[in-house]
Amino acid sequence: MESMSTHDDYEALAAAAEAGELKPVPGTVLRGAEAAAAGRADLLAATGADTIEEAARLAIGRPRIGEDAPSSTVWRVRAPSELDEQARRLAEREGLKVSQLVRKAVAEYAAAHPA
Repeated sequence: MESMSTHDDYEALAAAAEAGELKPVPGTVLRGAEAAAAGRADLLAATGADTIEEAARLAIGRPRIGEDAPSSTVWRVRAPSELDEQARRLAEREGLKVSQLVRKAVAEYAAAHPA
């Protein structure tokens, strides 16, 4: 079989699949628990995740920061290595990600120092 290299090749294959014209290679069909296990293994391999929950989060994407937050802003900041290590240790101790810790710290600072 020649390699597919054009959009039209993929479209033709998709149409054939949707029409039920493609037949599985004998011995390759999985069903039930075997299919579920193979699907999980493929998802973990594709995402590089260690758990299904982590793989699903990676596959779906990041959730919004808040329930009513339609958008958010990405901040890029530099920090000295020592401050980075302190933040990482504190975040781990608090059960937070560093980004959550930074948002919490800025929110507390802003509340204490209104503009």
